[in-house]
Amino acid sequence: MSGREDAGPVERGTFIREGLGMLGQSMFQSWQAYREAARPAPPPTPERTRLRPPGARDEPEFQRLCGRSGSCVAACPFRVLEQDAEGRPVLRDPRAAPCAMCPDMPCIAACGSGALAWQPRSLRRIGLVRVEPDHCVVSKGTPCVACATACREARAITPGPDGLPLVLADACTGCGSCLGACPAEGPALELLPRS
Repeated sequence: MSGREDAGPVERGTFIREGLGMLGQSMFQSWQAYREAARPAPPPTPERTRLRPPGARDEPEFQRLCGRSGSCVAACPFRVLEQDAEGRPVLRDPRAAPCAMCPDMPCIAACGSGALAWQPRSLRRIGLVRVEPDHCVVSKGTPCVACATACREARAITPGPDGLPLVLADACTGCGSCLGACPAEGPALELLPRS
């Protein structure tokens, strides 16, 4: 017997409230699953827009130093890194799996070549998020702060005066945590590699 049967008769208001709550939760979960299934896979990333792990040196020096051992990829506890066609580390898909920007940076610790180097936290940058205002749901009249709420860095994304997301370049690490939270149909946020 379930707990409900033992409790005796159910009041009509409780029945309606609980029933609507379960229905709403089920509908929301179905909508989330549909949205995830409908989201197209990201296109292959051209070499010039590859996103390197945190601590990566400037691209020419990084390419010269990287030994392509894959040790940084193996050290990532969240498995967000993969090796590109040349064997160098890149973020797999920051929209689906953002970099956690681990405090101990195991990817950097595992790098024996010096291609990834310790830097103060304020200088650890993967890239910078750019807002595409025409795709943002705010520009279509829907209030939204999903990207700002998902952002792991304090105040890296805030609502601007017009309500559109405002990315603060000196605070954004480019981890990608905001990308997957964006409900826009077309990507309203794009993660660009650091220059």
